[in-house]
Amino acid sequence: MKADKTFKSIFIRTGCMFLLFYVVMMSIVTVAYYKIKVNKNNSQISLMVNNLNSSIIENINDYEYSNAIENAEEYDKDKINLMTELRRSMTYSLFWASQKNYSKAYLYDNKGNLLAKSGEYLFISEDVPTNSSRVWNRYRYIDLEKNFSKNELIELYKMQEEESQDQTQTMKKTESDEFIDYWLGAKTGNMYVNESELIPKNIYIYAMKWKEESKDMYGPISRWGVKNYSFDIDNAEKLKIYDKEVDYPLNISSNMASKFRNSDEKFVKVESNAFYDKLFKRYSQVKEPSGHELVKQADKNGNLFLYNKNKKFFEIKDETVNTLRLNGKTYYTAVESLYYPLEDIFPQLLFLYISIFIIIGILTIILSKGLYKIYEKQIQLEKNRRELTSSIAHELKTPLGIIKAYSESIKENISERKRDYYLDVIIDETDKMDKLVLEMLDLSKLESRAYELKKEAFCINELFSKILKKNEKLLNDKNIKINYKSDEIYEIEGDYFRLEQVIDNLLSNAMNHAKEKINITIENRVVIIENDGEHISEDKINLIWDMFYKEDESRERSERRSGIGLAIVKNILELHNMEFSALNTEFGVKFWFKI
Repeated sequence: MKADKTFKSIFIRTGCMFLLFYVVMMSIVTVAYYKIKVNKNNSQISLMVNNLNSSIIENINDYEYSNAIENAEEYDKDKINLMTELRRSMTYSLFWASQKNYSKAYLYDNKGNLLAKSGEYLFISEDVPTNSSRVWNRYRYIDLEKNFSKNELIELYKMQEEESQDQTQTMKKTESDEFIDYWLGAKTGNMYVNESELIPKNIYIYAMKWKEESKDMYGPISRWGVKNYSFDIDNAEKLKIYDKEVDYPLNISSNMASKFRNSDEKFVKVESNAFYDKLFKRYSQVKEPSGHELVKQADKNGNLFLYNKNKKFFEIKDETVNTLRLNGKTYYTAVESLYYPLEDIFPQLLFLYISIFIIIGILTIILSKGLYKIYEKQIQLEKNRRELTSSIAHELKTPLGIIKAYSESIKENISERKRDYYLDVIIDETDKMDKLVLEMLDLSKLESRAYELKKEAFCINELFSKILKKNEKLLNDKNIKINYKSDEIYEIEGDYFRLEQVIDNLLSNAMNHAKEKINITIENRVVIIENDGEHISEDKINLIWDMFYKEDESRERSERRSGIGLAIVKNILELHNMEFSALNTEFGVKFWFKI
């Protein structure tokens, strides 16, 4: 439970640190990308304004040039076509804006009267006969924004989007060789006309299904009505009735329609009105400037060039006004733009935000686990330090107690024979303490890797023979039988003194635990020392290499062993980069290392 709380605490602290880092870094990225997007939007506005002015100049020049020559086409000389084309070109010019830039354009004469503007239009053509058998096309427009409600406009946008998707699938042969498109119709007399503008009274929308008859050739196969619309016309008696029947594809030209087709939010568009509601709200915030107020700001020569920017972090408003002089006439263009940089940025950075957040989460978990392991090691080191202190005190307590007791006895009047014996005991216990201290210093040097190996070539078989001969009397005293065999003579390179210490300690450990037999085998460059003593608990077998670790505490104390030998073995073998281990076998316990 305590461990869980500790890990939770580490995880929370690490998570808070990474979260702060994440917020700072993502803020820096967002601000940097924000500046890039704002600069790009400024460039797009400049391009948009240039295209707008160029298209207006081209349309007016073409119109005036055509009216100045005799053999010009009637189409080019028609003022209705000019006014319609101005609206079309102004609307198309705004397509250059980014998806989160909401712009409207206006054209004024030198008195500030509105001549044309961008908007939501449906352009309708009509055939105009000439004196010859030829006909020419005259274009008029229906101002959808003026005549339709918001919900009705959304219906039309959805129809157009469904038609676009259906045709795209058909052309790509993804579903079938059929598609549906929508048409707008009006009977003769169901519209009014005011110069280039058509004002609907009663219109209807119908759908047509088309089927491929030959390669890339389609023919209609069915038709059905979709929706009828009726409108109340103010001052209808002052308007002229349009005396032609209308039957024209539903192809809306508008900024909102272009935003819809190219937006990143397509996944919500057909299913709900949320996207359209936002478009209408945004465009409603773009206000038409007063032409008469603009004209008042012109200089004495009629020149007016304005660039106003109202910049907030979440919203940027731009107003650009230019003067156009064409054939002695003065015109003013105004472009009003509203840009929401964060709406433009977040969808594009969303994947980055999520990806980095996931990476941060993974790093938090990994680092928390790493820190927790370090914490556990610190706890273990502290525990080892306390155990070491306790073990040292325990190891020194007995000989010091003996020395004290015998020293006090010597102070008393005792026989010379006992006095010599007591002194021998004191010297013996002092030697044991000295040996323990030397072993501890030796182990400390090995653990700190401060000891430099004195490597030399020698025969390990001869080393075993030497050690076995040295311990022969002790083995006989304990009635332990040694079975020693080697598959060949091995010459190795290592620190002779230290490897002798390893074998001596392992053999001493085996003798301390063996009942009757010890098997020593050298085979395939693996040295095995196996005793027939009791098994070591599997959960403790890896602890035997630790300093002062004693599995059988009572026996170890009675036999007065230091508990440092195997720790020295471990460090010497690690210095030699030799593999080693201990495991329980059917025979008993086996220690091995690879030479």
